[in-house]
Amino acid sequence: MSTLICFLLVFSAFSAEKVIYPQSTKRELDIEELLHIIIDASKKDFGACELVSHEEKVNEAKLRYLITHGSAYDVIWSSATPYLEKYLIPIWQPIRKGLLGYRIFIIRKQDQPKFSKLKTLNELKKLTVAQGRFWNDVEVFRANNINVQTSTDYESLFDMVSKGRVDYFSRGVNEAPEEYDDRIERLPNLHIEQDILVYYPWPKFFYVSKKKPQLEKRIKHGFELIKTNGQYDKWFWKHNEEAIKRAKLKSRKLFRLHNPLFTKESLLNDTSLWFNPFE
Repeated sequence: MSTLICFLLVFSAFSAEKVIYPQSTKRELDIEELLHIIIDASKKDFGACELVSHEEKVNEAKLRYLITHGSAYDVIWSSATPYLEKYLIPIWQPIRKGLLGYRIFIIRKQDQPKFSKLKTLNELKKLTVAQGRFWNDVEVFRANNINVQTSTDYESLFDMVSKGRVDYFSRGVNEAPEEYDDRIERLPNLHIEQDILVYYPWPKFFYVSKKKPQLEKRIKHGFELIKTNGQYDKWFWKHNEEAIKRAKLKSRKLFRLHNPLFTKESLLNDTSLWFNPFE
């Protein structure tokens, strides 16, 4: 290999754009995978890119602080809030087709009859839901006059249900089955509630640093490419098909909530962007 070729290979490696994103939790590894698929799809038009997970794992509160101070990340993913729209550039393509907005509950097994008797949203409002203290969902539940009890420790939320300190833990359809499977040995009285489906618009979007407008263009372009060539649907069903089947969504009573944090309601008019369990 000539000296020139070696130089060009080394130069190409070092000149690749570096993009930093937050460390993923287990339940968001699919989104990290999607980001890699999008960036890979855009290489032909935008060049090489090195995706790097940030070295520090942070909670929601620390993430907001870092965003406010304009440091640490080039791209993140999150549910929609006016706060993020103020500091970052949103890419208005729902990452999981809005699937996370369909909520089922983790409850105590002995409480299933209590939930099966619920006929109206007002009856549900008499019960208490567990949520993470800094999760944006808390504001949604409170805006709909639903009692919320919070914890800063994710794992303790399952314990709160198991011990009867709350009535239910609201989870996305794509989250509940795996979370239940991972804990049923430790907490054998947990149960996936069988009759109720709560919905509020709760899409996750990519948000890009205002210092990286070219990255916004790249992610938009890559997203459109993988939607067109079928990679996006393949990714979606690979990660969500089993959970959707287990949830038996069509047989559930549907209660709708208002989401005051979602400002782009016009997106709901484009049915191609959204998962619909009743089609």
